[in-house]
Amino acid sequence: MKVAAALAGTGPTLIVGQAALAADPSLKEALAKVAKPNPVLRADAIVVKRAGNRVYLIGNNDDSHYYAVTELLNRWGCRWYMPTEFGECIPRHRSLSVGELNYAYGPGFEARRYWLSWIGDTTGKPEFMHRNFFNEVAVPSGHHLAAYTSELIPPGKSMFNVPISEDKTAQHVAKQLIENFKKGEQITLGLEDGIYESESALDKELNALQYDKYFLTQSYTDAFMTFYNKVSDILLKEAPNSQSKIGFLIYSNITLPPVKPTVAAKPLIGYLAPIDFDPIHGMDDPRSKPRREYKELVPLTDGTKGTLVAKTPLVWNFRRDPKNVGATEAWQKQPVDLAWWNSLKQPVSAEERNKNPGTWEQLRTDVYAQAQGVVSADFDSYTGHGWYQTELELDAPQTQEAVHLKFPGLFNECWLYVNGEEVAHREFKGVWWMNDYRFEWDVDLAGKLKPGKNSVVLRINNPHHFGGIFRRPFLYKATGQ
Repeated sequence: MKVAAALAGTGPTLIVGQAALAADPSLKEALAKVAKPNPVLRADAIVVKRAGNRVYLIGNNDDSHYYAVTELLNRWGCRWYMPTEFGECIPRHRSLSVGELNYAYGPGFEARRYWLSWIGDTTGKPEFMHRNFFNEVAVPSGHHLAAYTSELIPPGKSMFNVPISEDKTAQHVAKQLIENFKKGEQITLGLEDGIYESESALDKELNALQYDKYFLTQSYTDAFMTFYNKVSDILLKEAPNSQSKIGFLIYSNITLPPVKPTVAAKPLIGYLAPIDFDPIHGMDDPRSKPRREYKELVPLTDGTKGTLVAKTPLVWNFRRDPKNVGATEAWQKQPVDLAWWNSLKQPVSAEERNKNPGTWEQLRTDVYAQAQGVVSADFDSYTGHGWYQTELELDAPQTQEAVHLKFPGLFNECWLYVNGEEVAHREFKGVWWMNDYRFEWDVDLAGKLKPGKNSVVLRINNPHHFGGIFRRPFLYKATGQ
């Protein structure tokens, strides 16, 4: 009754959803004009229109009705930067007004969503997604390929060594999927979480087409697209009218476009899945891996496995070495010149850091280098060699017995120098995820330190986007040594 009375009245009225379409059927045509044509999953569209004292807020589905309302609220200054009231920004207005308004919009991306891994807090997520034009339109695409290829693993190898582009692999996988495909069920064939490499002649031929400079290995995109298309072709021959979709991840070393001209088969849905290293648990969560690792360091300092000798300074000196001349010029033996750095107003922005004439600056040791503004001229992550330097003032007892320097968090291949002499070298597989995910380095410095000032220099070779020290190092004496 209240709705009918509002529609019959002459006062300002907001008409939402199907009620708007019933009041003005022409809105249907306006929605159709902006909706993405021939969508693979779903096309969303909204219209926000004022006609006299009426404002029509409509979408082409229930989610889009919500988006239309959000669009009007955005125009009144409302924002939602994070889920729950914590991220809500609602301005105060004495009155609300709507001027001329006739807006229609259809996003080009059909799937617009985000994923919170493992124990991420999803409180307020549905509202946050709607208020930012997100949706839950998706085809399953997670790591699942190994479930279908386990019988093809070569002797002594792993799931990452299965031939990908060979006909026999596509036939083997398609045979397991055909009944689900005939039923129109959603299927996931996402690659597993790692770098693939096989002895297949066809894989090698396709992988040789391009090198993935971001993953520091050959691109597997052409091999995987060959596999996905072969699987799809087999299934479509058996069930040409199936509405089934096959989800997969554009992930790891299949993120570059294929070199060979390739048209993805009709059932295929790919999701670009960028990788981020940020911890997936808060430090106050006992399941947090970083928290567990810090807890495991305690015995090295509380007498159980060792005793703390000294914390190294939080801030170390740092110098970029893009041409890799530092080792030849023996930077580990040269004095540190901070004249340029000391001339800058603190804190120093990435823009100012980029004006570095090739001399020393300073970095914290609890955050990796790029996060502090060590970037390239185009503000991409700095890659190449770099040098950390600090001085430790120690008394005689601190230099005796089994003294270790512990790097709790350190990326990259590294060389350590103490008082100008190389004392240790650590190998490191190119990108961080090809290593053990702990990123620790423990160096025995017995007999390497002296009473008084000690120069400690760390040289790194960073081939990818994360570089340097990201947890503060410390000296400890190992118990029983």
